[in-house]
Formats: sequence, structure tokens, C-alpha cells
Amino acid sequence: MATAAVAAWGEGEPALRVSVEVDPGPRYVGESFELKFAVIAGSEQPSIKLPTLAHGRIAVVETFSKALQASGIGRMVVLEKRHLFQCRVVADASGTLEIPPIEAQAKGKIGRSRPARIEIKAVPSDGRPAAFLGGVGRFSLEAEVEPEIVRVGEWVVYKIRAAGPGAIGMTERPSLSRFKQLAIPLEIRAGRDQSSFEPPSRTFVYEIRPLSAGEIVLPPVSVAAFDPAVKRYMTQASHGQALRAVAVPALDASTIAPVESDESSERNAWIAVLATAMVLLSAAAFPIVRSMRRRKALGSRTARRYALRVARLLRAAGKRDTVGAHQPARVFWDFLGGYLAAGQGRPAGALAPDEVRQGVMEVAGSPELAEHAARLAEACDQWLFGPDDARPPIVELHEAALRLFEALGKARIHSIREARIISSPPAEQAGTRDRDR
Repeated sequence: MATAAVAAWGEGEPALRVSVEVDPGPRYVGESFELKFAVIAGSEQPSIKLPTLAHGRIAVVETFSKALQASGIGRMVVLEKRHLFQCRVVADASGTLEIPPIEAQAKGKIGRSRPARIEIKAVPSDGRPAAFLGGVGRFSLEAEVEPEIVRVGEWVVYKIRAAGPGAIGMTERPSLSRFKQLAIPLEIRAGRDQSSFEPPSRTFVYEIRPLSAGEIVLPPVSVAAFDPAVKRYMTQASHGQALRAVAVPALDASTIAPVESDESSERNAWIAVLATAMVLLSAAAFPIVRSMRRRKALGSRTARRYALRVARLLRAAGKRDTVGAHQPARVFWDFLGGYLAAGQGRPAGALAPDEVRQGVMEVAGSPELAEHAARLAEACDQWLFGPDDARPPIVELHEAALRLFEALGKARIHSIREARIISSPPAEQAGTRDRDR
């Protein structure tokens, strides 16, 4: 017996022993079922190469080992184990599902199982509801929305999660047709779904944007699957989810005091740029910052110079009646980003109103200008993403942007460090001054 055990792992043994255990069926399209295979090898777990199925999917969901026997000659002891692999299989088409041999390898030895065949049936058409998504088996359903309170025009993430064996075969998406009947108009787009073989689940992801203010309840969503145990279609419904959309505060351009400047020389300096009107305005923001970086370090002085150049562009654009061209709200938003890039080195990208408020406070050192900049960002967001009837007049946006950048061009603060001292509590100011000494 000992000699035989040693010979099993000697160089004379050609292959590992691999066996497969699977119910021949019949099964249904979209139904997940178990396939088990075992490998007789040493204590080291063998590596497995699963085959590609022509009309289905297969994945390992659990592994475990069981000792069979130990034998030895002298000091040499050989331990033999039975390594078990539990797989989950889902068929995508009716007929005979062919499962090619599964390959195992350990210590240079290779073994293959015999091929397997399972009969697959189509789910019955009688009684099939419209909410059927292709899943077979029992499942639970839940929904969630995050966040529950947003501003008009902001996106929320809405998820519908099916958990259980019936979720794996779901290949269609649930219908959100009832969402079109709500008191608040919504813009809906599909996100990237999430799926898992173990534990079996599928999450349908949507992005939703309310286009007007108010409170609504996203209605329950129904999903059906075929239950092979009772041979009937079973429908589950999620709970309704509350969603509140808050209106964006209106922008009052008159609250920003105008700043005196010499307009005649600025018109001559920028007449070439204005030849393509607001199209060039949108392209001018970050190139200006890059040119300033090459000449001078970032900081409040660089930001002031950038703000003055933007103000010149905006004044000249208003005189040439180009305010309404090329989505100016997007241009004003980009100019805010350019100002923070000049003052802080912030990379280009979307800006939230709070980011604008904090950034302008640090660069300009003025709570009033920081608040006006945040309000301008909110108004631009409303103009770009809100409903047409709720958009603020673009002339008001242009006037507010002009006054803001004129004021930012005159705001003087020596460094970002000083801006932080201005905005910090007195105790922190004292500590900062002590450290500076």
C-alpha cells in the first residue's frame, strides 16, 4: 500500500484524477445550477482552468479540501487530498449545453475531467409578465436613492438590487415608465450594472436628475422571475423612495458693486480675440493660466491679473452683442475654474459652488466676493442643467460675471496663507502668527 501511494506521485504517473458531478437536468434558460468537480492531488491545491461555454457562463464559487490518506517510506511522507470545487453554471440558450473537460494542474501534472451535457429548456410563454427580466429562481428586491435631497439639475444614483439565484439570469433592465408620470420632470439615464455570482445578485444602476423643485416618491419597481420549484412566474416589487429637489437660489447681479476701469485701451488690446466672440472666450481660460505659470508663480497676484483679463473679455463681448453665443454659462463656469487655477494651481474640471466659495475666499480673502462667486456658479449650473423656464436671463449672468471679475481683479491679498488667517478663528490666527515667528 505504501509503495502504491508513493508511485501515485512519482514521475511515472501521467495525470491527475479529475471527476465531475452535475445533475443532467433538464434545467431552464437563465437558471443557475451547481456543478461540482474533484481533483485527487497532494496537499497543494491544484490550479484550475475552466472551459468557455458556447451558450452559458461558469464560475467557481467555493473550494475546500479533504484529506484522504498519508503514506511514507522512511522520512518521506506523502499526503493525498481530495480537492473539491463548487461551480455555478447559467445557460443562455435552450438545447443541450456542452461543458468541455475541466483542466487541473499540480506539481507539473495535468488532469482533465470528462465532458458533461445538460438539457436546457426555455421558460414557458404562458403567463409570462412584462416585468420578467430573464431570471429563473427565487430572489428578493430592494431599491435605494442617494442622496435623497439635491438641488435642481443635480444627479442622484438610483439602484434596484435583486439578490438570490433568480438574479443571475436577469439580462434585461426593469422598466421605469411610471417615473414619467411624476409631478416633477426627471431626466433618467442608465448607469453601469453590477453583478455577482456568489452571493448571487444583480444591481441595476440609474442616474436621475430632477428638472424642477419639489418633493416626490419614486414609485415601486416590479421585477418577475420564473420559479422552477412551483413552475410559475413570481413578481417582487421594491419600496418607493423619497426624493426632494431644492431650487437653486436666484442670482442678483446688482449686489456686486462695479469697479471703475479704463475701457478704451482694453477694447483695442482684445479686438482680435473677439473676432470669434464667445467661442474664443471658452478656449481662453486655461491657456491664460498656463502662460502666467511660465512667467510667475501661482498666487493671488497671478489670480488678479487673470481676473482683469477675463473682465476685459467680458466687457468687450457685451459691447459686440456676443453674450448669447456658445453657451456663455459654461464659459463663465470655466472662468471661475481658471481663476482658482491661477491662484491655487487647481486642475481643470467641474466645480461645486462650495469649492468656488472656499477657493475664492483663500485667493481673494473676501467673504463677500467668495459668496458672490458661489452664487454665480449656482446660477450657471441652473442655466446649464435646469429646465428652460427656470433659467436665469443670460444677460444677468454676464453682468454678474463682469462685476465679479472686475472686483476680483482689484482684490488684494499677499498670499493664500494670509487668506487662511483671515478666515480662521482668532485663536487659530494667534497660533499661526506664533509659528511664523
